[in-house]
Amino acid sequence: MTQTDILNYIGEGGKWLVIGGAGVMGYYYTLWGLQFLSAISPFNEKIKSKEHLERVVGEEAKKLGLDSSKIDVKYSYLGDTYCDKKKEGHVLVIDSGLNCTRGSVKHELCHINNRDCERKKEKDLYYYLVAEPRAILYEVFGLRFRKVKNKNNDFNIIK
Repeated sequence: MTQTDILNYIGEGGKWLVIGGAGVMGYYYTLWGLQFLSAISPFNEKIKSKEHLERVVGEEAKKLGLDSSKIDVKYSYLGDTYCDKKKEGHVLVIDSGLNCTRGSVKHELCHINNRDCERKKEKDLYYYLVAEPRAILYEVFGLRFRKVKNKNNDFNIIK
């Protein structure tokens, strides 16, 4: 193997690394762009008070088959939106700013429904490749993905 061959292999590897990186970044920018457009959309109901938030959580939790009485709702002024597992049920904190919409409630309830809150805020490949994209797709399009066993014990993703 000559020095030219080695440089060609390095160049080819670099090219594929750039193509793969661009594909992954394009995927995430598309998801985050959809989430941002959903947040500023005039069709996405803005939440203006804690009472309104509790009503929306009750409506959306019912659609997912969740018990809204086990979800402690907090209307935050600290700029953070998240859900967390507690001893009896979950806590759902929604920021009162731009992201305080029905869509963000749907996003966090999707995390609760799929037990993502029980992963103790691990930022691993599962979070970036499964949990967040699934929640964003539910927030924006209302698509619900669940694992269901069929006759062959294979897992299918269903709507």
